Amino acid sequence: MNQASALALSILVIATALQSARAEDALDTPAVRTLDSVAVNGVRHPQEFEYSDGVRLLERFDRLEPARRDGIRLAFYARPTHEGVDLSGLELEVVAGDVSWPVELLNGGRVVLPSIPMQEVKNAKVIANVPEHALSIMYKVDLVPPAEGALTLGDLRERAARARDGWKAVYGKVAAMTVPVFTCAEFEFTASRAITVMLSDNSRWSSKSALKVQVPLDLPGATSGAEIDFDRDSLVRIGGCKWKGRE
Repeated sequence: MNQASALALSILVIATALQSARAEDALDTPAVRTLDSVAVNGVRHPQEFEYSDGVRLLERFDRLEPARRDGIRLAFYARPTHEGVDLSGLELEVVAGDVSWPVELLNGGRVVLPSIPMQEVKNAKVIANVPEHALSIMYKVDLVPPAEGALTLGDLRERAARARDGWKAVYGKVAAMTVPVFTCAEFEFTASRAITVMLSDNSRWSSKSALKVQVPLDLPGATSGAEIDFDRDSLVRIGGCKWKGRE
């Protein structure tokens, strides 16, 4: 895949926040900006986002050397802004003039935009079948588990360090100073799940079952090779966070 295609592919809807995103503990909620909307057939005042905004974010992220992006990704997620918005019925498309392309929605609301001709990027809009202000699309830096084999605590530590670099690259020079050093990894699931980490003394650390589970990166008795057992089928994403201990 060439660079232009990769940029367009990942630009994912971020109608999000190119305005000063700020890092909140786990950096799970960057600032989001809702753009003006226009009328589209079948939907009154639909939600609309600028496709080109995503390209600019991806360009910032891709300035990192490939080795510093290994095991992380810049991804975009659709989130309802109030109750009553059902993501299961959400439909998105990219519109440029009288041409449109369907948008893929993955597990947990992750948005993947199609590749479009580069000459169309400037004027392309991402249109959602929900009223304006009903939807936000956020950008996040994810820690991506290995496609094959076990995820280890060492994997999480390396990816959390790279994720901090990824956030700093996307935020820009001034806001980059707000990105914390991550001391845990937060797993998000579509249904409540628990996580188990196998410790070096044949014991184990286990979390409570929840939609979001934090795993400390510095577990007593755990080596870098400690394997992490979690439900991949229910996983939405893994992000960096600041460990606050058990609730």
